[in-house]
Amino acid sequence: MAVFRTDAAQEIDQDAVSLERARSSSEGPVALLGFTIGAFLASYILSHFDIWPWLDTVIKYIAMISLPAMLLQAVILTPIRSSIVRFSKRKPLAAIGAVIIILAMATDVYAEQIAPYDPQEAGVAKCQQDGSTARKFCGPGTDGSLLGTDHIGRDILSRIIHGARVSMYVGVMTVLIGITIGTLIGIGSAYAGGPVDMVIQRLVDALMGFPPIILALGLMAALGASINNVIIALVVILVPGATRVIRSQALSIKELDYALSARAIGATPLRVMLRHMLPNVIATYIVLMTITLGFAIVVEASLSFLGVGVPPDVATWGSMLEVGREYIQKQSWLVVFPGIAIALVVFAVNFLGDGLRDVLDPRLRGR
Repeated sequence: MAVFRTDAAQEIDQDAVSLERARSSSEGPVALLGFTIGAFLASYILSHFDIWPWLDTVIKYIAMISLPAMLLQAVILTPIRSSIVRFSKRKPLAAIGAVIIILAMATDVYAEQIAPYDPQEAGVAKCQQDGSTARKFCGPGTDGSLLGTDHIGRDILSRIIHGARVSMYVGVMTVLIGITIGTLIGIGSAYAGGPVDMVIQRLVDALMGFPPIILALGLMAALGASINNVIIALVVILVPGATRVIRSQALSIKELDYALSARAIGATPLRVMLRHMLPNVIATYIVLMTITLGFAIVVEASLSFLGVGVPPDVATWGSMLEVGREYIQKQSWLVVFPGIAIALVVFAVNFLGDGLRDVLDPRLRGR
């Protein structure tokens, strides 16, 4: 018996075939871009560790090459470019935030190449003060110093550029470790339930009961001032909030049909959590990372401003604010420019986080 298909059915089949072809053609570019992003993030993080001189040099060159390669792929590869264009048209503020974040990370990667001076070099410029030549407290626009010099004659622009290395590194490492740990604990707590879930949540409540800055100050007082200790303190602050958010979503996923079916056919708890629950919280995971990145940068700057964060000989935006606080009435540029750098990055992170939340959350896609 012959089967006749309507024109509408044939059009649906053609659309399905074209959609499948488009998906297959985009898998290669997406995989290539994903590999490049992974190489950049890995080299970006490892470039802040002092391992061996030759290995540090190789890692820095990988970061310096992979960043423009990543951007070039985003422009050349058609599926990626079209997605970026759609996202930019729909969420322009989020796109601007992404550009600012990329520029901040590029400033970190190429700090030694673009900074006009060493951040610790004193007396880099000359200016006239009260009829005499001075090398400190030179204002913005001074010959040899675009943003002026500080109380010992160090270039403000160079210190802001090198300060991005600490602030961006601390922020990225903190959210990467803290949100990842919180996600795993949240999924495990939701799946286990019962007494295990109750004990974990009471510990989370205890940590969330402390004001974040007070908890960070206490940890820094116990651990001492260093970049790694700042990361540890911020991770302790971020884990409870991430655990609570991911747990709330994992509890609903745990009771969905596919998760129940997986358990019914004998899937192990680890497989259910990693194969069925974890992929469905990735969107929330990404949004949490982008939103908390700005918070981590602000807390790191606050700790450096209070003198308990990064050692004072390291150029950071927070330590620049702490130094400029004493001279804010007469040499206001000492706090204005690092403050602008912090504000720009934090606003950019929040804009990007809000945009990603609207795009990745199915309930908000129509807004």
